[in-house]
Amino acid sequence: MAGNRLGVPTWQLTPISMAERQRLWAVQETLGVPTAAMLTLAGWQGACFIRHWLGGDLTDVPLLLLAGPGRIGAIGLMAGRHLHSWGAELQVILSMMPEQLHATTKQALASLLAVGVPVTPLESGWELPAADLILDALLGSGEQSAPSGDSTQLIRLANSHPAEIVSFDLPSGLEQAAGDVLPIQAAATLTFDWPLDLLTSPAGRAAAGECYLADIGLLPEAWGQADLPITSPAFPLAKTTPVRWYSEETGL
Repeated sequence: MAGNRLGVPTWQLTPISMAERQRLWAVQETLGVPTAAMLTLAGWQGACFIRHWLGGDLTDVPLLLLAGPGRIGAIGLMAGRHLHSWGAELQVILSMMPEQLHATTKQALASLLAVGVPVTPLESGWELPAADLILDALLGSGEQSAPSGDSTQLIRLANSHPAEIVSFDLPSGLEQAAGDVLPIQAAATLTFDWPLDLLTSPAGRAAAGECYLADIGLLPEAWGQADLPITSPAFPLAKTTPVRWYSEETGL
């Protein structure tokens, strides 16, 4: 299907705000689905998306993962575990020291360290190594209001790198884009559960590239209990931002 690289259907979905997403995830927790389970599924979906974006065979493909301290960093590291298992030559650059990561992110990092994936915090004066693709998992929604100097430096280095970038959730730096600090300029953005309104802003449209949506198991009941005017991620809605629905279960 024309219109996006992966040839998947385009859905018209009404975006939600970060506050609405937080309410939705909180309700999901009360229904017995812990956030950790959704993060794990997001990592799997992220890895499957990268595999399809690169044509399927990841054997010896050099990938560079930029990971931050929060939930989106955890998702990226969980995705990295699968990408490593599928034969990719993965390198991880952290935006801060490992001991500064959140607990879930530390746990995801430990699984990569255990199998020998190279992991290094950014150091002053570095240039990013060669790679066929950069995975942006620095700053997700709600994590971008006060980026560290290392995050800003990694954003600049990624944007100047010749490889394409795929962002998870949002292009890092989008929430605080101003002046000469551009957000990540992605070829594609894989967002999770439902698209955020930041992706429909002028800055979001300029930075996100092709937008894809991954199912991470939100229950239909969560939408009603969160008092959101959307019934389920399965239905296209009226004219808003184009998002490509991505699901590993159906291939693409």
